[in-house]
Amino acid sequence: MRILPLLAFLVLPAIAQDEKPGQRHRPEALGKKFPHSASCPKKCKTCELALARACEYLAKAQGGPGAWEAGNGGPVVVTSIAGLALIANGSSPLGGPYQRNVERAAQFLLRTVAPGYKGKGKTASGAEFEGFGNWDIGYAMLFLAEYYFYKASDDIRQRLQFLIDKIKEQREPNGGWGHAPNYAYKDLVVVTSGCMAGLGHLKAMGFKIPEDVVADGVKYLESTSAGGTVGYSP
Repeated sequence: MRILPLLAFLVLPAIAQDEKPGQRHRPEALGKKFPHSASCPKKCKTCELALARACEYLAKAQGGPGAWEAGNGGPVVVTSIAGLALIANGSSPLGGPYQRNVERAAQFLLRTVAPGYKGKGKTASGAEFEGFGNWDIGYAMLFLAEYYFYKASDDIRQRLQFLIDKIKEQREPNGGWGHAPNYAYKDLVVVTSGCMAGLGHLKAMGFKIPEDVVADGVKYLESTSAGGTVGYSP
């Protein structure tokens, strides 16, 4: 199970050709242009070094509670995406240079959006997490499905089942999802896509996903993509 770490290409500028993966860039190398290989993104030193530096940046930017904070909120979503980037780059909760970062991200998400039968979770600031936004659940499912692949347990399985039940409960009558239940925007394609991706990843991990939820979600997305375009909402 792998998700391409496209986030890594958005984090840092170009790097010097003579640097090696894992090395920190030298200031004099900034601003220079370096060509990608003809086989890019495969066997491309420029891409490899950009990914290495991006992972270094992510590791250093991770906060004390294990979360990556977003400038405008959304630590659950940002932590899920950042954690996926580290996993896709070769680390996991079982090994790799960023094993500890992956584990800390997982523990933050497990106690924040998947408290399940063990009680309320905590946000990065330590406050009680009130409610479960669909953005949070969709992206948390994506990351935690990967985590479950490496560290499956009954406890984590119950917490993930909690998310599945919650996302089913919070869908709109037309099969899509909005920011949260009873929010001003009833349903949005971008939120629905994240929720469907999370459910699909868990299904690949062996979880039973209600067939009507999948069928209605697909129908919703098809209704917004007439003619090959992608809409904002139906």
